Amino acid sequence: MLTAEDTHSIADEVISAFEQVIEREPGTVRDFVHVFNKREGFPGLPEARGNNEGLAEVLAGLLASAFRVKTPPQGASQVQLPKEFVQNMKAVMSRLPKQHPVALLMFKKHLLTYHCDAGQGLATLLRKYAAEEAACPY
Repeated sequence: MLTAEDTHSIADEVISAFEQVIEREPGTVRDFVHVFNKREGFPGLPEARGNNEGLAEVLAGLLASAFRVKTPPQGASQVQLPKEFVQNMKAVMSRLPKQHPVALLMFKKHLLTYHCDAGQGLATLLRKYAAEEAACPY
């Protein structure tokens, strides 16, 4: 059984997973950043709270949601990612144990349920977020 004490190690696992996604699927991170930045301008959406608070809300919501691992797109392209956003994302991830511990516990539960590693799970959630732009373009 997972406990609140486990959230720090889960957060470390999420940060490592994010680094894997950057390496393996930089286009997925680019698409996530694009959609996040686009939605940031709409009051009432969590993204509108800005890069720290809004990003924490969006990330917590993603991590807590159920997912099915999907096959990643073929071929990693060379993508230049905004360093400031990547640093912000890692900083937000490191604060999740205090701000959103339940989201981390749910993410770990989903990883165990679906028998996948954190990199696969996080990549799937980032792709899901970016794909939802078509459904909810705001």
